[in-house]
Amino acid sequence: IIVPSVFSRDFYWASLGLHPVVLPYVIDPIRIAALNREPRYLTFVNPDTAKGVFWFARMAEVLGRTRPDVPILVVEGRAGVDWLGRCGLDLTGVKSIHRMKNTPDPRAFYRVSKLVLMPSLWNESFGRVAAEAMLNGIPVVASNRGALPEVVGDGGLTLPIPPRFTPESRTAPTADEVAPWVQHILQLWDDTATLATAVERAGELRGPDGHRDRRRGGLHRARGERRQRHH
Repeated sequence: IIVPSVFSRDFYWASLGLHPVVLPYVIDPIRIAALNREPRYLTFVNPDTAKGVFWFARMAEVLGRTRPDVPILVVEGRAGVDWLGRCGLDLTGVKSIHRMKNTPDPRAFYRVSKLVLMPSLWNESFGRVAAEAMLNGIPVVASNRGALPEVVGDGGLTLPIPPRFTPESRTAPTADEVAPWVQHILQLWDDTATLATAVERAGELRGPDGHRDRRRGGLHRARGERRQRHH
């Protein structure tokens, strides 16, 4: 049995007594390497309940009210932006939210992302969006569910979400509950030195053994190959 993270390995051992082998998710660098980046958005991919759309909606409401200068990009996936309207919050006055339709090319949103949010309520077995973002040098602010702390490492922040919020939850958190998230997001957003450090660390994605992941080198090669094709 092969699993993509130490978290998954430990889960199968604890629940089923199995001994899987850890092989991190294989990422095609050519598919995700964003050229000519113009980072300007706080990006949330796939506004699904398990991915934390209710948690995100409250953060968007707070940011839209207190920091409308922070543009927010919602990238549709299995779920669409219509889920934001089901969160019990009035977001009609939030003009900083932008929508990107579901796309087979993730480079479209990685190219314009300054930070990536992943407030997942699910115990992620890996966290592909987090890994792809960091391989592009984009810091990630994620929940501490599942394998996300393992994947994000020093390439961003992992923050807790109260246990009462589950993939089945249909209640938005309070402004006070998301306040630590908003604080950390704005610290990265506003502090150039902090963001630069986070970007550098994000570019040093590490594998489950703690060593620098060689896929980062593959990303650089992919960018070089694609630039050569354009010339």
